[in-house]
Amino acid sequence: MALLILISLLTVLVLGGIWLYQSQKNIKNNVELSSLQDARFVANYVYMYTENISTTVDVVSTDYETVKGVREKNISILERIAENLYMNVPQVRFIQIVDVDGNIIYTTKPADIKNLNVYDWFKDTENKNVSIVTGLYYSYVEDDYVFAIASPVKEKDDILGHMVVTVLPAMLQDSIQSQKIDPKSNLFLVDNNGRIISHDNKTYVETHADFSPYLPVQNVLRGEEGVIETSNTFDEQLRIVAYSPVPENFWGILISTPVYIAYEQLTKELELIFKVLLLFIAGILLFGYQFSKYLTDPIISLSDTMRKSPKTNYTVKTDISRDDEIGDLANTFNNMISEIKTREERLRVLASIVESSDDAIISEDMDGIVTSWNRGAEKIYGFRADEIIGNSIFMIIPPGLKDETAKILETIKNGGHIEHYETVRKRKDGKELFVSLTISPIMDSDGNIIGASAIARDITESKRAEESIRKARDELEIRVQERTSELKIANEELKEAKAQAELYLDLMCHDINNMNQIGMGFIELALNTLHLDDYGKELISKPLVALESSRDLINNVKKLRQVKDKSVRFHPIEVCQMMEEIVPRYSEIINRDITIDKKCPSVCYVNANDLLYDVFSNVLGNSIKHSKGGLIIRIVIDQITMEEKEFCMVSIEDNGPGIPDELKDKLFTLYPKGKPRVSGKGLGIYLIKTLVDDFGGKISIEDRVPGDHTKGVRFIIFIPSIKIE
Repeated sequence: MALLILISLLTVLVLGGIWLYQSQKNIKNNVELSSLQDARFVANYVYMYTENISTTVDVVSTDYETVKGVREKNISILERIAENLYMNVPQVRFIQIVDVDGNIIYTTKPADIKNLNVYDWFKDTENKNVSIVTGLYYSYVEDDYVFAIASPVKEKDDILGHMVVTVLPAMLQDSIQSQKIDPKSNLFLVDNNGRIISHDNKTYVETHADFSPYLPVQNVLRGEEGVIETSNTFDEQLRIVAYSPVPENFWGILISTPVYIAYEQLTKELELIFKVLLLFIAGILLFGYQFSKYLTDPIISLSDTMRKSPKTNYTVKTDISRDDEIGDLANTFNNMISEIKTREERLRVLASIVESSDDAIISEDMDGIVTSWNRGAEKIYGFRADEIIGNSIFMIIPPGLKDETAKILETIKNGGHIEHYETVRKRKDGKELFVSLTISPIMDSDGNIIGASAIARDITESKRAEESIRKARDELEIRVQERTSELKIANEELKEAKAQAELYLDLMCHDINNMNQIGMGFIELALNTLHLDDYGKELISKPLVALESSRDLINNVKKLRQVKDKSVRFHPIEVCQMMEEIVPRYSEIINRDITIDKKCPSVCYVNANDLLYDVFSNVLGNSIKHSKGGLIIRIVIDQITMEEKEFCMVSIEDNGPGIPDELKDKLFTLYPKGKPRVSGKGLGIYLIKTLVDDFGGKISIEDRVPGDHTKGVRFIIFIPSIKIE
């Protein structure tokens, strides 16, 4: 009971202390925040006060009449200007207008002083184009401390003098006091030297007193803003001081609040805490006994129930039913009993699974002593559980693998795992078998490794099967190597046969070409020397055409070989220029009226080889060869975009006999063995298609007049274009 009362008292004291600390912190924060806001507000108010005067003086000092009066030192003009300024700015005590050297031209309050250089602040006006607000200084004219606002009188960029208006601090102080918010605090306005311009604590502080040693004044004169707790120099009281600089004129506002005033509310709260403490103690004494009984009786009942629970009987539960912590404790106890029962049943199931598994499931300590051994281990290794538990695991390790087992145990000691590790083990009868091991560390409740569990699967049969597969694979590799050697020999023989065939083809083409040239020479000689009629010339011309076709056939075969062997180098070719070289060859044919119209509006480069010449030459030659009489050929070369790629398009059309639709698709295929070729076309058209494909292009055939093939044919060739820098 006494302990309960002591705990209650300590609780009240701790909570009360926390309450006091938090209250003190909140009060201080509120005072600091409120004082800082007041300081900012008054600082801005002082700035607006001086700025309004400064703005008015700036307007007057830049007025034409003012400039003229200062330049001409016209007293009547300056007197009139000063009277108007008095009317607009009632805060002004007196006005002085001086030249650039500080000599007084006009003053509203005469005195013995003739030059403002006697004041240190006047030096700050030199070469300044803006108004300045001075600090507090002793005026010989006023015989009192004042501050002034000096504004330059300028003509264009030249300073002619200054207009200086003097203000009594008392007028500013009255204006500031009308804005003060918290009457408990003291307000101080200091100038840029730390002297007091205005204050509301006349008991301890004199106006114009030097406050520069005061830490908050030093901070605010550096342009800083903040709140500190410090002792002042005039009444030695600990105060909370908020300070904020007045914008632009280097003055500062201080809001100073004595700490004892700030914490008056805290004293009242402390008295309240003591009263509450006395009431609380009285309540504890009256309520303590019943409350302690209420707390202790259920705990005693729960303790009795736990003592009555047998070690393996998890059906005993407490019947305490309450909606508080004691009830939660009773529920936790009942849930714990249920969880223990569930886990025990789960362990029995797991033990049954382990015991019935065909794999060997073994556990051992870190010294290699077997601690459990299931039926699967008995079947695989031949040892009964009572024969091996308590003995070393090395009973099933072949002599040559003991180092391996030691390394495995070392891995487990370091927290590692072994998965699907294939090795050899020894049965009770001495026979060896292949097993696949998965080994994991066993840890206690603190996470310390105390042993290892191993699952072993007999893989002897699968190893035998693998060996059979390996032997079969080795035999297959030998056969593959033998076959590869045979293929290499056959390939070499094929290369040699190809080389011989090409040699024979070259010799045959060379000899046939020579014979064709001889035959063509004699026929041309006969046509030119013999006096034959038209019929005779026609008869002799036919074998000449046949020999020319034979020559063209041999040349086409050579070019097809060049395409297949990639023996002709690719390089940039300007298509229009190549066509310029080809057209004259076919423009003048004996006994034929051939007109070739070529249109090439732009330069078009492609990446091809010199066989591109044969593509265009074959198309033009076929148009002439397979027509009679007059013939018109139109060639159009243009650069187009197709399927997001740039192509050089060459269109060659004629008004010859044309090509029937059923023959168009067959022209570009090499005639099959045993099938007749398309009349008159032979390898020439196939060569065109082969070359265009080699250049990465396309070729198509269409009627010059759509739907009427008898009006002529149009070949359209597309070759990818390239850009030449």
